[in-house]
Amino acid sequence: MFSAIIVGFLVVIVAIAVIFYGEIREFGTGLVEDDQNLAEQSDVEGSETPVVDEPQDLTYVEATVGFPRSLNPLLAESASERSVAAMLYRSLMQADERGDPVPDLAAEWTVSTDGQTHTIELDPEARWHDGEPITATDVLFTVSLVQDPEFPGDRNLSLFWKPITLTQIDDHTIEFQLMEPYVGFAHYLKLPILPRHQFGSYLAGDLADIELDTSLIGSGAFSIQEIDYSAAEIHFEQVEPAENALDPVVFRYYDSRPEAVAAFLDGDVDGISYIPIEEIHANDDIDDAGEIFDPELSGYTALFFNVRHPHFREVNTRMAIEHGIDRDAILESILDGGADRGSSPIPVMSSAHQPGDHAEFDPERAEELLEQEGWDLQDGDEIRQRDGEYFLVPIIVNSDDSQRIAVANLIQEQLRDIGISVDVQVMSNDDLQQALQNRQFTAAMYGWRTSTGSLDGFQMWHSSRGEDGSNFTGFADTLADEYLVAARQSSTIEEQNEHYEGFQQVFAEQVPAVVLFYPRYHYAVSDRIEVGEPMPLVDPGDRVRQIPEWRIGGS
Repeated sequence: MFSAIIVGFLVVIVAIAVIFYGEIREFGTGLVEDDQNLAEQSDVEGSETPVVDEPQDLTYVEATVGFPRSLNPLLAESASERSVAAMLYRSLMQADERGDPVPDLAAEWTVSTDGQTHTIELDPEARWHDGEPITATDVLFTVSLVQDPEFPGDRNLSLFWKPITLTQIDDHTIEFQLMEPYVGFAHYLKLPILPRHQFGSYLAGDLADIELDTSLIGSGAFSIQEIDYSAAEIHFEQVEPAENALDPVVFRYYDSRPEAVAAFLDGDVDGISYIPIEEIHANDDIDDAGEIFDPELSGYTALFFNVRHPHFREVNTRMAIEHGIDRDAILESILDGGADRGSSPIPVMSSAHQPGDHAEFDPERAEELLEQEGWDLQDGDEIRQRDGEYFLVPIIVNSDDSQRIAVANLIQEQLRDIGISVDVQVMSNDDLQQALQNRQFTAAMYGWRTSTGSLDGFQMWHSSRGEDGSNFTGFADTLADEYLVAARQSSTIEEQNEHYEGFQQVFAEQVPAVVLFYPRYHYAVSDRIEVGEPMPLVDPGDRVRQIPEWRIGGS
């Protein structure tokens, strides 16, 4: 009986175990199924790969022509050199959209009541790229290099600074003492400032021989990251880049304009620093590859007369040539979209610009004036004579500007219609400059441009600069001299502009030159870059100062 009880008890235990095991197994199966369901649900939800934003490529590559020969901003001559200088260095002043001076490194600028003492207080927070403060010592050092007789840069710039005395008041204050009042002095404060602690051991005469590389210490928005001579590239990085700002910026240099344009059209670069208007007209693909910008450029191109020459001593003769030139035809047939109609020797972007009563295209009036001066057409002749001498005019023009050559050739055709024979003589820029300096020319087509934004016509048109200065034409007029001196000595911009208005009227009456057109500067940028509205340019290099404001489209 006892064994029967034991057997019964074991049966019960086994039954309970079987039931319990089934419950455990059922419960466990539920857990496995839940895990599988979750896994399957996760697989379904994860079937689309999560989107991860790729970092934007903020690199901007620009094509330009001609590797810079010098990275020293005081010696910058070519557009490529001026662009590098504008990337790396700051000045006491910069130019605004009308070319007027506005503070850059300067925090305060005051002028004495007599207009002869200008005091600049530097921004105390301004720093060189190596963290050293920018001080008055740097300013005095830079100006001393330019004043030095051995300075290898712009001679006119050196002559301007030579008589000016600088005094350091404290670490951040400089006093400039001028020999006479000059309201345009602030324009010359666009001079790039060099760090004395890098260049202080060099003499002015050594500047052209200094090997400059990535060790350059600048103060501008960019510093040099790399110079790749094998690829002909200079890489810049922004010192304090804003969010989504272009960084790095690469200037890629090509040997010729066609190569640079081809690189832009092929998408190898994002922009091209300069495109002549005739290239734009000849190639519709440029407009398709990006946006073309054409800001005003301070300056003008003119036909200058040597008024010492017997042909051009009389005002009537010079006036006749102005009446014989069709500026509108020049703009339409050669410069379409590339320039604005010329009139005055004061750039159109300036608040002082006044067109004045300039001679308009009028061939009949031109012929009347020529006849008044004894230039007559003999029977069967197409060229006028006076005292047995034909009216022959050689016009010299520089060979590296196809646009000016085309304009000179068109003027040749226009003046032939009024009985004047023109011989267009194309020569190198160096030879043309030499001919102007030696006053060995009859007429010349060349351009005037200011790198400072100063309107000062004194150097170009005052009679005192006719022998060995920049007044190549030999123009001498007492009233014009008075206006030019008074404009220099004005205490306000408004007063200066009044005197320049008087000068422009004298210029229109005396015609020492025919101002043909005011140039525009053309460059192109890929549609992927948002550039905004470009400012008028005092200097082509100023264009790159806007690059920190450029963005990738949509950013």
